[in-house]
Amino acid sequence: MIRQASFRAARAPHFIGAILDELAFMRDKETSANPAGELIKGILPGLISGGKLIGISSAYARFGILFDEYRSYYGIDDPDTLIWLSDTMSMNPFYDKKKIERALKKDRSHARAAYYSIFREDLESFLSLDMIESVIIPGRWELPYNDEYDYVAFCDFSSGRQDSSVLAIAHKDEDSSKVILDRVEEKRPPFKPVSAIEEFSQILSGYKINKIIADKYSIGYVKEAIEKLDMDYESSELSASELYLEFEPLIAQGQVELLDNKRLLQQLMGLERRTRSGGKDLITHYPGGHDDAANAAAGACVMVSKEDDTPGTFWSDENWR
Repeated sequence: MIRQASFRAARAPHFIGAILDELAFMRDKETSANPAGELIKGILPGLISGGKLIGISSAYARFGILFDEYRSYYGIDDPDTLIWLSDTMSMNPFYDKKKIERALKKDRSHARAAYYSIFREDLESFLSLDMIESVIIPGRWELPYNDEYDYVAFCDFSSGRQDSSVLAIAHKDEDSSKVILDRVEEKRPPFKPVSAIEEFSQILSGYKINKIIADKYSIGYVKEAIEKLDMDYESSELSASELYLEFEPLIAQGQVELLDNKRLLQQLMGLERRTRSGGKDLITHYPGGHDDAANAAAGACVMVSKEDDTPGTFWSDENWR
């Protein structure tokens, strides 16, 4: 039986054995979260006496369940767990060696992981689950408008075909000096981009916001559509990576309160830090994944945190000029 890697579907049947293919690369297409750990938890109770659980995968980053198992059991004489590690040519002597040599020249880190089972040192998880959960307020789905606060809106717009458009709203609590995420509104594809802007404008009016800060992708029709609604538009000077790098200390120092939003949580967990030579690290989602909600939330929170640096620049309320 061949099944999709879903931890929900794996919980019911009994198995005589299970093979998980590409364990390091199992990802939820919508959230970018790796469900491998939950999948294994769902399978283990269904393995009848003597059933084997086998994970097969190329090496990837130095985090996740595959790396954790490797670190815990490789080279260890354990009665229940065996870690087998080998390179491509040892497993398949007929493989084209020249292909491997070309791959090494093109992207050494990727090729070493794919063909020599060497976990990549240039990748790491950006935020830990403990860090993220420490700033999430359980049961807080969104906060209503409060005329005591000024609000900022940050949008991650898309073409409406593959990625979501997401609006995030945040404010700063003067008593605690914390940045508070008030709302995350997502428009999932497929949709017409202008319709997302119109829907977001209704939400923004409820928070007395007449200015939108958007990611660098948002050019052309986005600016025009926003201005047609008598709202001001500003393109973020910071890239997504730069926003995340400024968002990290807010989380680490407990200076932000996030909503209890599962999609946001999973996207933040799916962010990866990629070391680049001669420049800043790249923070991005897993290839093929998404970070729309994470980007919008990070943007709103970072813009709010800059109030003291540039007073009045990012705030948008009914008295804003």
